Amino acid sequence: MHNGNADIGNVEAGGNAAINVSGGSLDIGDITAGGDARVTVRNGDANMGSVEAGGNATINVRHGNLDLEDVYAGSNAGINVDGGSLVAGDIQVGRNANVQVKNGNNQMHDVIAGKDANVHSLGQGSIIANNIVSGETTHVSLTKGDLFLNLAEGRAVLLKMEDNTEASSVGRIRANASGGAAPDVTLTGNFIQIGSIAAKGGGSVLELSATGAGNQKLISGNFYVGSLSSRYGSHMPSLWANRGHMHVDEGSLSLDDVLAVDKIHLDNEHTDLAVYGRTPTRDGEQLAYWNNLSRAYSKERSFQLYADGHVRTKGAILIDAGRNYRKLYGDNLSVVDMMRERVSNTHGRFTFDSAWLTEPGRALREQVFFDLTPLEADLRQKSASSDEIVVE
Repeated sequence: MHNGNADIGNVEAGGNAAINVSGGSLDIGDITAGGDARVTVRNGDANMGSVEAGGNATINVRHGNLDLEDVYAGSNAGINVDGGSLVAGDIQVGRNANVQVKNGNNQMHDVIAGKDANVHSLGQGSIIANNIVSGETTHVSLTKGDLFLNLAEGRAVLLKMEDNTEASSVGRIRANASGGAAPDVTLTGNFIQIGSIAAKGGGSVLELSATGAGNQKLISGNFYVGSLSSRYGSHMPSLWANRGHMHVDEGSLSLDDVLAVDKIHLDNEHTDLAVYGRTPTRDGEQLAYWNNLSRAYSKERSFQLYADGHVRTKGAILIDAGRNYRKLYGDNLSVVDMMRERVSNTHGRFTFDSAWLTEPGRALREQVFFDLTPLEADLRQKSASSDEIVVE
């Protein structure tokens, strides 16, 4: 126990090591303990070297900042900073890693945990890290701040950014496609911007959940996934976003309910499509859809983008197919093509069949589009002799 500031060199213990500073700051070198290592600073900053413990490593700093090199623990590590910021190197543990900072920034290099890795920022503060990897669940959460992370990996990954800004960025997410009831990847935030999401194992569909902050279904800012890869496909129960972009590199993508306020872009190597909430514009996608915002909450609009480029929808309004009807399952005539045919078709009754746009030769041979009766009658009238009367 130390009252006032404490300046300590290296500490070595064959068993447990405990340091408690009650009324000042702590400067200490490396701590090595065969058992547990515990450091508590109640009212001041802590500047520490590395901590290596055969058992648990526990560091608590209240009303101060913590500057820490590395932590190695054979069992669990718990780091708590209340009322200050954390700057740390690597944190490697055999079991669980728990890092929590309240009202300050949380900056680390790598967090590697044999079981669960939990990194939380409470109050005002951002999280800046290189890799957070666990053997079980990787859970990262922020109350009000931004997340800057290279890699989040685990059997399951949860990234919860409750009140973040457009600055937030995550490079990669890797999770198992477990086949369980819970999502394999859970994402929340105003801005969800991920470089890539990949299934690293498992023989099931990768289950993704993405929602807005504050338990809202709508992502109010932007949703972006630069690359989505899952051998057995990916599934999302909903994607409601102001703006969105998702590129699929491997597998099919199934979305039960899609809602765009501005625009959501989906694509793979064969097909790209846009879903508009605003007035649709020609932005270059092969397929364009629109969701009527006045009816947005009364029905679901499902989209399935298959690996071969085909698209199946339900409840969606196809605005323009750009003559790409071969990509569609079902005879869904686009609004643009309906208007085009109604204006250009001046002979007979029009009945749509997608073959008219995909196989016009067969369509004409089978006469599936036009009622030719008025035209045949006109020809017979013109070919009748002067004393013949044709009555219809």
